[in-house]
Amino acid sequence: MMNTLDLLTQVQAYLKTRVDVSVEFFPERPSDYRLNHPKGAILISYGGTRFDESCDITLMRQQASVNFSLTVMLRQLNGKTGALSELDKLRQLMVGFKPNNYRKCRLLADRFVSETDGIWQYVLDIQTQSLVVENQGEEQPISHITMEAL
Repeated sequence: MMNTLDLLTQVQAYLKTRVDVSVEFFPERPSDYRLNHPKGAILISYGGTRFDESCDITLMRQQASVNFSLTVMLRQLNGKTGALSELDKLRQLMVGFKPNNYRKCRLLADRFVSETDGIWQYVLDIQTQSLVVENQGEEQPISHITMEAL
């Protein structure tokens, strides 16, 4: 079952143990964001979901394609600790990463965003899939439905 905050939290926990920069949720007020880590940060943000037609005629069950982005903000562009190297590392870490209750992640695109005061920003867009199932009430729990069952 799809839970957006849980997905983003799983991505954050996974990356925190594998990168040497801060891993945070995208700030609610980007204009007030201050990069405090000496090397940089990866900011995780939700990008939206596309819902397919129902897979069933008796139960509303839809596949959800969930997009999220990783914004790389580093103080260096080139070299082993630069933004480009971090972007390469993120591609390898995220392609095939499988969060609980989701299918493996696939890469969609990456792009340059900006350079401001020596802070280089790139974005990596990623997609995974889950299910959204109608609530059947307490008499008919649907907790046994997973992506693996399809």
